[in-house]
Amino acid sequence: MNSKLNVLVALLLGVVSINVASAADLVTGGYAREFQQMGMMKMLDADGNHMVSQAEFTQYHTAVFNELDKNHDGSLDKSEWTGTKSEKLAMLGTGGYLRELGNVAMMDAADANHDHVVTQDEFLTFQGKVFAKLDTTGDKQLDSQEFVAKLVGR
Repeated sequence: MNSKLNVLVALLLGVVSINVASAADLVTGGYAREFQQMGMMKMLDADGNHMVSQAEFTQYHTAVFNELDKNHDGSLDKSEWTGTKSEKLAMLGTGGYLRELGNVAMMDAADANHDHVVTQDEFLTFQGKVFAKLDTTGDKQLDSQEFVAKLVGR
C-alpha cells in the first residue's frame, strides 16, 4: 500500500513539475511583466472594444515580426532579433516590452527547431501559445483581467 502511495505521489509531482516548467519556459518574467501592461493591451486592441481578439493578437505580432525582419527574408537571426529598433517598431510597443522581446532568451523560446533563426511561422506559433495561456476562458479574446493576469508560473 505504501509503495502505491509513493508511486502516486511521484506521478503527481512529475505532472506538477511539467506544468510549471512549460509555463516558465514559455516566456521570461521580464517579457511577461512588460507585455502584460494596459498600455500594451491598448496597442493590440485595434478596434477599441477593450478586448484583444486572437486575430488582433496575430495581426499585431505579424507587424512586429515584419518590422524586426530587416532583410525581409521571412526569418529573424540573432542580429535582427537583438538589433537596433526602428521608429516604426517603437510605435508598436512600449520600450520595456521591446527591450524584453529583444532578449536572447525570448529568441530561444520562440526558436522551435533550435536552428538559431526564428521564422515568421515559429514567431507566430510562439505568440499563439502566449495567447492561449492568457485566454483562460477559451473564448479567443482577452479581456483586461486575462491580459494582465500572471503568465509566468501559471
